[in-house]
Amino acid sequence: MGPHANVALEVSDSAAITGWAFNASTSTPQPGAEVRLEPGGLATTTDANGAYSFTGLTPGTYVLTATFDAGCEIAARTEVTVTTLAQADLFLQPATDSFGYGCQVFDQPFTPTTGPALPLTGNNNVTRVTLPFAFSFYGQTYTRAWVGTNGMLAFDKRGSSRPNNAISIPNAAAPNAVVAPFWDDLVVDGSASVHTATDGSAPFRQYVVEWRNVHRAGNAAERITAQVTLDETGFIFFNYSDLSTSSDPERGSEATIGIESPGGMVGLQYSFRNPVLADGKAVAFIPPISSNPI
Repeated sequence: MGPHANVALEVSDSAAITGWAFNASTSTPQPGAEVRLEPGGLATTTDANGAYSFTGLTPGTYVLTATFDAGCEIAARTEVTVTTLAQADLFLQPATDSFGYGCQVFDQPFTPTTGPALPLTGNNNVTRVTLPFAFSFYGQTYTRAWVGTNGMLAFDKRGSSRPNNAISIPNAAAPNAVVAPFWDDLVVDGSASVHTATDGSAPFRQYVVEWRNVHRAGNAAERITAQVTLDETGFIFFNYSDLSTSSDPERGSEATIGIESPGGMVGLQYSFRNPVLADGKAVAFIPPISSNPI
């Protein structure tokens, strides 16, 4: 949650609370944020200018919370004491997991990798890859990983071919130490492939894995292309292509998207069975500064 503030205005009688929500990262008004008021269970959504209001309240002390984004949520919390009228502005900060990873969504055109295809085909299969650099992930350093047909890369082989993503992130059940741009029951058939490539120069190299034109098991018409990029600095990027706007499963309604620590006790989930993915939208997972080698 965001910073905590106390606001008090001494007037009397009828009570109302108004204000604006701002994205703390950009210092701009945040339209479309959900603002909730407790006690009372009232909720509203900020308008195009980021404004909100609650009227007809009983004078007293209230807690305001604001959240925005279906995936990389930003949030704020403020306590307000009001007798007649109070203004309370909310500054929404990015959410993080308990290790310190955060995430952000931004516009980025999809660029197909030109790297070679892995010897990975069929359903529920996995192959080991050697990373071109040591990659830091939740405090551990890895030089190899397992890439599965089911839209995930894992630093622990156990469960890395698992098709059943009925559990959300984080969860102690295998697979753990996972980077999952599109964990679903996927098939790499004759019209699909999985590619890898290494781009850039040390210490800013990037390792890219691309699931190209893979289809969801049981429906060869539902095809997606997804990428994960491991950056040598510790950042992780997801990007997508060929997602049909008319197909919820292609946009993630049956998929798990996120990252999870070794042991599965910590993780940052962007989406769990929620159709929020879109072409040209990238999801960045940002490591805590203390774990960033640069």
